[in-house]
Amino acid sequence: MNRNFKDLFNFSIVDDALSSKILRSDVMEDEGYYYIDVDVAGVKKEDIKISLKEGYLIVSIEKTNTIVENKKAIVRERIFGKFQRDYYVGEVILDKISASYVNGVLSLVVSKEKDEKNEKFITIS
Repeated sequence: MNRNFKDLFNFSIVDDALSSKILRSDVMEDEGYYYIDVDVAGVKKEDIKISLKEGYLIVSIEKTNTIVENKKAIVRERIFGKFQRDYYVGEVILDKISASYVNGVLSLVVSKEKDEKNEKFITIS
């Protein structure tokens, strides 16, 4: 019976969602905002970092492997490690970005209002 159970899982993974370290997300927008939903199931809130650098909203996570002692893994399909995804949003105002985390989904709302302080003008000589 053990051999048959193992045979059920003897297949090649062709789905990129299983074989890559890309954070899967949906990005939407309206006139004033970007809306970004990122799947981060199984990650603790404190292991999610969000930053804004040079017009990119950067979401990075670290998903740690849970080791179960005295048990031998038959199948290990879940992916662990460090993951990062960058979203170009332009020079937006950091204080006008909100984030929430519910049921394994990180939801970001980014105002499209530009940060005028970051605008650089070149003087013509």
